[in-house]
Amino acid sequence: MAYVVPGRVLLFMAAWLVAGAGWGSDWGGAFIQFNRKVAERTLAQWRAEVQRMESLGIRRVMVQWCAEERLLYFEDPELKADYPEQYPALDRLITAVVGTSCRLVIGLEQDPNYWMEITGKEQSVSDYFRVRVSRNERLQQALLAKYGLLSAWEGVYLAEEADDKSWRRPERRGVLKEYVRQMCARLHANDPKRRILQSAFFRVRTAPEGVAAVFRDVFDGSGLDVLLLQDGVGVGDPPLDYLRPYYESLRQGWPQTGPALWAVVEVFEQTSAPGSPFKARPASVTRVLQQRELASSFVKELVIFSYFPYLEAKGGLEAEALFQGLRAARSRP
Repeated sequence: MAYVVPGRVLLFMAAWLVAGAGWGSDWGGAFIQFNRKVAERTLAQWRAEVQRMESLGIRRVMVQWCAEERLLYFEDPELKADYPEQYPALDRLITAVVGTSCRLVIGLEQDPNYWMEITGKEQSVSDYFRVRVSRNERLQQALLAKYGLLSAWEGVYLAEEADDKSWRRPERRGVLKEYVRQMCARLHANDPKRRILQSAFFRVRTAPEGVAAVFRDVFDGSGLDVLLLQDGVGVGDPPLDYLRPYYESLRQGWPQTGPALWAVVEVFEQTSAPGSPFKARPASVTRVLQQRELASSFVKELVIFSYFPYLEAKGGLEAEALFQGLRAARSRP
């Protein structure tokens, strides 16, 4: 996409006007996704990016996963059989975070086959989830052995996202609920002081009341500490104008025994056609500020998805425009 400087200036002006009106505050966190390219970053590069995050008011660096397939993003000889390809990415990130104002949430394993596996029959899905419990717990134990005394590490994240469609039927919902309950019980037993977080998303194919009913049933009493609700605006489903009734339905009936609700603000705009390999670019500052304002009326903790590549230093002109606009929109004393 061609980049026009006057448009960038207008975006900055809009951000400053919003900030001048008293809008804006720090972000609860920002997701990052590890991959081989990200794993090549040096300690100096990580320190620069953490400093950049701090300038946006990001309070948590949220690693979406520390393992996937046969890759591990920290080094552990005990896990070499399962993860023969290992990188010290997490070690470098932790070193960069220690001594800053940022905290750290570490995601466990991401299974690329997850969305296919959960389409099976209930017993098959239940068996699959038992394997997920075992693998995630093993990773947690390895993380505790290596980083357990790290005060900046405040939580673990489950990469298995919940959606509004896969769990509509009560019998299927029960399978997911049992997985979350077992997973949280195991993780909390091993490490009572750190919170457990998980994400969910919804589409306009399901009415707001239906989305709220599914998520209440799955997560109430599950032991999960935080449920992060993705706004879906980055892929245009739901469109921004449709979000408010979903937020209101979720907030009004949310049980006191359920996890805390946080909102995930997608800071990208999908450019690829449906069914094609996913491509996206950084969203406009104006749109992200609108998302944030709406989400702020729903919950207090807002999380960016995702910092890489849409806000990073090497993300290009559009990423820099978004970064500068969001930094300008921070609250003034």
